[in-house]
Amino acid sequence: MRKRRFFKFVLLLFLFGVALLFAMPGGPDLKVGKWQKSLKLHKGLDLVGGTQLVYQLDTSNYQAGNQVALERAIEIIRLRIDALGVAEPIIQTTTLAGKPAIIVELPGVNDTSTARDTIGQTAQLSFLTTDGNVVLTGAEVKQASIIYNQITGMPQVQLELNDKGKEAFAQATAANIGKPIFILLDRTIVSNPVVQEAIPNGVASITVGGNDSAAIFTQVKQLTTQINSGALPVPLELVQERTVGASLGGSTVARSIFAGLIGFIIIMIFMSTIYGLAGLIASFTLMIYGFIMLILIQLIPITLTLAGIAGLILTLGITIDANVLIFERIREERREGVDIARAINDGYKRAWNSIRDANISSIITALILFQLGTGPIKGFALILILGIMVGLFTAVTCTRLIMNFFVLTNIKERLIS
Repeated sequence: MRKRRFFKFVLLLFLFGVALLFAMPGGPDLKVGKWQKSLKLHKGLDLVGGTQLVYQLDTSNYQAGNQVALERAIEIIRLRIDALGVAEPIIQTTTLAGKPAIIVELPGVNDTSTARDTIGQTAQLSFLTTDGNVVLTGAEVKQASIIYNQITGMPQVQLELNDKGKEAFAQATAANIGKPIFILLDRTIVSNPVVQEAIPNGVASITVGGNDSAAIFTQVKQLTTQINSGALPVPLELVQERTVGASLGGSTVARSIFAGLIGFIIIMIFMSTIYGLAGLIASFTLMIYGFIMLILIQLIPITLTLAGIAGLILTLGITIDANVLIFERIREERREGVDIARAINDGYKRAWNSIRDANISSIITALILFQLGTGPIKGFALILILGIMVGLFTAVTCTRLIMNFFVLTNIKERLIS
């Protein structure tokens, strides 16, 4: 028994050291074999600054309904933003003047011209002959990719067509040798290559005009992204654009961290004054809780907002509340003359039902918030759920393990004041 308790205590200290190592800024990334995960804290718009775009949907000519249009538009917008490399966007729906709208938040992005243009394009692709016949549409395109012209070295869009498109394009190119085929994106001509010979392999290319290679590559990448992500079901109108300065985020983060530190210090003083050594143990496990939560937030990852920080601070109180219930149960056992080892064991057993029921009800509430909420509310609910579960681990398992270890020492009688 003594060896097992000592081993568990050493294992906990090792867990604390690992959690501290990975939670520290600039700490190592997680790597298991070929799998590697970068641990980076993703901050929301209210913390790091960035841009908020509000788009209104024109569903007047869309027959499938507003909800279907919203879901499809959000899916395509997310694909386009991901392809542009914007980390952790927040996309949510709202209503403006009775019409559906979409709010897009891009944390850390101040120059949003490229993202704004890419998001707003409906990307309706079509190939037309000189007499106005539509040869292909975006529906016949399997995939778009970036290639480089072997002669000019300039980037261009390569389209791989499906079987239907391959046959139609082969017939069109064979019938229009020496004539241009116009490639239109949302009724705007982006290229008009002249057909030199029939193209039977189902591979077509779009060349973007210009002399600036960097600008050409940007246009080619944007066009490739739009084609691959598909056409938006309805037109979007940008009705609002707002930039949040990073200075606002910095001040709110500093105040939130300060509030959290003050709260932790007050908790530590209260617990150590009321419960003595056991209170200090509970305070130490709160640090383990904090480091584990930081790792989970980076690992999942969760975009951290002010609401998320509020969730972290809230779960601090929930975690320490569990310790208070346990310590009071241990005190009751000690007043009845039970020895410290048995008092600890019985105290944890008798407090568990109350702790379990209270935390399950909190998790149910958080699940409802996560299901029905949007944006920061979802982040708050997810952090609340994780915080409750991690808090249960540290408040019940970790504190009990440490207290059982101290039972083996000469200061065991001073565990509970």
